[in-house]
Amino acid sequence: MTPPHLPPLWLRWLAVLPLTVLFAAALGSFSIPGHVLLGALGAGIVVAIRWHAPTVPRPMFGFAQAIIGCLVAASFDIAAVNEVYDHGLLFVAMVLSVFLICAAMGILLARKRILPGTTAIWGTSPGAASIMTIMSGDFGADSRLVALMQYLRVIMVTFAAIGIASLHGHDAALPQSTVVALQPFNWTGFIEAMALCLLGTAVGVFFKWHSGPILFPLIVGSVCKLGLGMDIAVPWWLLLVANLIIG
Repeated sequence: MTPPHLPPLWLRWLAVLPLTVLFAAALGSFSIPGHVLLGALGAGIVVAIRWHAPTVPRPMFGFAQAIIGCLVAASFDIAAVNEVYDHGLLFVAMVLSVFLICAAMGILLARKRILPGTTAIWGTSPGAASIMTIMSGDFGADSRLVALMQYLRVIMVTFAAIGIASLHGHDAALPQSTVVALQPFNWTGFIEAMALCLLGTAVGVFFKWHSGPILFPLIVGSVCKLGLGMDIAVPWWLLLVANLIIG
């Protein structure tokens, strides 16, 4: 039952939504990628500090992750696969270096007793921040600290990438949502994407596979697109909703 001092769930959502629009519009005016996700994250933090952030049901959160997985799968093409194949050693070295550096940081934080062992490991682990946060609780870590570390990393990496790209003369391009909105709606690709999202969400819920909602559509969708010619399409408005829920 909701405590007397805690506003009802609908009122907390009512507070989050306008703050999300405000923060996302401010970040979007600077052409910052993922401005909806970051805006929702900031709005959730503000509401959580004042009251308590509105909770999102696990299936809904999994479906939002599945949408992101479909988006990644839709971006795969033969040219990208060939690029990775031609520079395979470089890609492997970069991924391993990031993993080893993050693991060393987590071990150092745990050994110095700055953070509890499991919290330090999950908080510094590279990967999808939402998945790391969810899985950390099952291994005895403090999910709140893990979420703070993971999403602080997301924010810092985002701004660092923007700064580095700007220094090299790469200005922000037209947002993908704007580009997609100008194109005819792809009903076939949309239905295929929804099927992958529903299957991914079901796999995550029934098999308690926390990373399933995002990995299943990503892996299966990529294979189907490259091998079977499946045309996966994620509408811009659905992507915005997913970013809002995850944030």
